[in-house]
Amino acid sequence: MAADVPASEPLPTLLPALTQALADSRARFKDFLMLSGDELWEIDRAGRFSYISERGLLGWSAAELVGHRPHEFGLTAVDSLTTPFLAQQPVQHAQLWLRDRQNTLRCLDVSALPQRDAEGGWSGTRGICRDITALQEQASALAAARTRERIVSHILRVVRDGLSPEREFEAAARALTHAVSAAGCVVLRRVGEEWQEVARFGDQVPEAARVLCEATLQRGDALSLSGGGHEWLACRTQHHRAVNGAIAVWRLPREGAWSSDEQRLIEAVAEQLGIVWAQVRSQEALIARADRDGLTGLLNQRAFAETASARLARGQGGAVLVNIDLDNFKTINDHLGHKTGDDVLKRAAVVLEGAVRAGDIVARVGGDEFLLWLERTDISGAQVVAARIQEGLAEIAASLPELPKKLGASIGLAPTHAEDTLTSLMQRADATMYKAKRSGKGHTESAA
Repeated sequence: MAADVPASEPLPTLLPALTQALADSRARFKDFLMLSGDELWEIDRAGRFSYISERGLLGWSAAELVGHRPHEFGLTAVDSLTTPFLAQQPVQHAQLWLRDRQNTLRCLDVSALPQRDAEGGWSGTRGICRDITALQEQASALAAARTRERIVSHILRVVRDGLSPEREFEAAARALTHAVSAAGCVVLRRVGEEWQEVARFGDQVPEAARVLCEATLQRGDALSLSGGGHEWLACRTQHHRAVNGAIAVWRLPREGAWSSDEQRLIEAVAEQLGIVWAQVRSQEALIARADRDGLTGLLNQRAFAETASARLARGQGGAVLVNIDLDNFKTINDHLGHKTGDDVLKRAAVVLEGAVRAGDIVARVGGDEFLLWLERTDISGAQVVAARIQEGLAEIAASLPELPKKLGASIGLAPTHAEDTLTSLMQRADATMYKAKRSGKGHTESAA
């Protein structure tokens, strides 16, 4: 037989149990809320806080906030998002930047539900939020690190693959400009006391760029300043403490000051650029040694042939090939020794370089044989150059001790023709030089 069960408990008996159950539920809710890190809030019909969870909000206690409107504490969005405290529509996981009690920007993940009265009118808002500033900063740091890695990889490819530095640095400049929301970027290389622009991206480079790069010479970290209607961020590049370049970005003042992440990014890029510039300079030195005559420093025969062939292929205006063979040079070696002979060759190279213009080519192609490429000139212009050379060599000869035969030069001039190859042109110049030598040496002859 079933036990008798009373139809209902007397009210005085239920009340303590209900009270204890409500207390347990409230304590359980508070514990879960504390563990979750979330904050609860409620806004009444008047737009005032009517409830704030125990920890308060953004540094203000619940007691300080309840009974006051959010804007009294500056709790209005600093971005384009409307504050959710007075939301008219449901809000789900909106990211809202607000300033806390210490005036520090904090990012909140906010969800809110508007409350409606019996007539459907707005009667307040209830919501929950969580401070995700640390997560946002970690995400920003990760994004900045990935950007640094991507841009630096552009630069490292120059070293690894031997690609054109200019082309790769243009890609790096483009990536850096986008990464820091800049208007433009310029990569400069320092050669001696001069700054050479290597790559750029974006707006035309302001005149202040080189002045700013000069200012970076005295510091190793990024330099941030305002000037010339722009916000600037620049950093020098160096290798083994020797400055070899700089990189600069700029943007309009309304875009704001440069962040610490942006400064770290340009410093990381500058560090890699410094290594690349050092390697490029070493490669250039090797190429220069391969292209140059070891004694005189003039171009060698291979380098001359490559350069002259390219000039001939372009065919931009007339040019004259000059073949020079020193007369009686063997007499100098036989009577004064090879050391004096080497000195004479070096002095002759100086005479040749002094007789031509900046765009012309001078090369030593044999023991005492030289070639000149005179750009955009004719036989008359070449004869003027030949006369300068004969005068310079005569001065060298006059400075030497008395010899059985004096130093001079046989010079052959060959103007370019439309059908010329470099081989045919050199053959004409060579034949004309020997014609001059057969005429008694110390002469200049011209080919048709």
